[in-house]
Amino acid sequence: MKHSTIKTYQIHYHNLIQARHFNPVSYQIASGDVPLTAPEPQPGYRFLGWYKSPADKHRITMIPHGCIGDLNLYARWEAVFCTLHYHANVPDDIEVINLPASIRIREGETLRISDCIPARQGYQFGGWNTIPGGSGTMYQPGTFLRSIKDDTDLYCQWSAQP
Repeated sequence: MKHSTIKTYQIHYHNLIQARHFNPVSYQIASGDVPLTAPEPQPGYRFLGWYKSPADKHRITMIPHGCIGDLNLYARWEAVFCTLHYHANVPDDIEVINLPASIRIREGETLRISDCIPARQGYQFGGWNTIPGGSGTMYQPGTFLRSIKDDTDLYCQWSAQP
């Protein structure tokens, strides 16, 4: 009597940058198509797909029925950046000195707000606000913005000097 066994093939996942995935770690020739899902999201990165090698140009979305052999699949990621913009919050013809330059950071990172104190004649700088009129979140120079997920604008808040 002949005894046949169905071979089980292993799937190895690489370049996960600490992300968990929920794809199978093995398959058999008799398995149906095995769809591949994205790993869990990672701050500062966008998942682009699974590939058979780090340099492969063809994305793999499933392991087709009838496939044989152990597989190595590589996650490909794209860094996602945000920009923090500092605004003088004055008409264009008013000079403001010491205004910090915009800064680009990876999405999800924490950023320390510039220590620079902007200055304009006849006014005192009171801090930064997320709304030009001052009704948003207030920040002082040197404090932290945590987990920035989008481009962010900060506006100088001014009070007239007596």
